[in-house]
Amino acid sequence: MNTPQHPDLGASLEQSRSGLRDTHRRSLMRALFLVTASALVVFGCLQILNGYIWLATGELIASLILFFGVTRINRTPRLQVWIYSYLVTGFSFALMIMLVPKPRCLPSCGC
Repeated sequence: MNTPQHPDLGASLEQSRSGLRDTHRRSLMRALFLVTASALVVFGCLQILNGYIWLATGELIASLILFFGVTRINRTPRLQVWIYSYLVTGFSFALMIMLVPKPRCLPSCGC
């Protein structure tokens, strides 16, 4: 009988480290990275239009890192580090965006 090469591959969900097997976690993270990176590109462009170049730069750099992560997530032995890094930086960006003041109003916009 063949033994699994990874502890999660043959384990039942009760014996697994988490609810998902390793390949499924990697697929889920790849999808999250793609969606988040694409959204950050859009929001980075909006930040440029609102005049927040520093925030736009951070969002565009983060999207580049996430696009790079999409190519690396299947081969990395440190999946948990990638997951926790994604969560911490994602929550940090969300807090930063909430704390940024409203955009300046132009005299010609009529608001």
